[in-house]
Amino acid sequence: MSLEDKFYLLVVDEVRAQPGMLAELETIRPARRVLQVLGKLGPLLGPTGAPDMAVNAAGVVPKVITALGPEPVDLETGLANWQASFDDLERNYMALARSALVHMLWRKTYQAEEAINRAKYRIDNWAFAHVVYGLLQGLRGDAGKAHFELYLAVHREPYPEARDRIERALDLVR
Repeated sequence: MSLEDKFYLLVVDEVRAQPGMLAELETIRPARRVLQVLGKLGPLLGPTGAPDMAVNAAGVVPKVITALGPEPVDLETGLANWQASFDDLERNYMALARSALVHMLWRKTYQAEEAINRAKYRIDNWAFAHVVYGLLQGLRGDAGKAHFELYLAVHREPYPEARDRIERALDLVR
């Protein structure tokens, strides 16, 4: 399994790990397909970053992307409206970072980078945007940039469960 595919699985796990994110995605009509697919998947990577034994490592990423289907045309509008609905700085930061994760599910890395850069512009000293940016760099196959961002994130992350997920990603690029 390629580095990019492993990072894709980490993106899926990060989406599922974010508190309330799946419920928030319910408000975006096209994202319901994402929820249906994610609900059918079990844990994708084990603690060492190796694919879970229940996962067909050679084909799981293409199967997830195929199950999602083409990115809905109105996803951009839905995400933009969702982001704009959060007036305060902290909520807007989270909405931008989470929307980057959604774009990454379809491997829309340019749109994901735009969203995450806007989040980092708002609040650059929090861990979450650096986690997402690190996952994005891993998804692009750039281990050096992924390591840099994830290293920043792991030292800023106050929550043990999130630090464990970051460490799992770091293990792939050390």
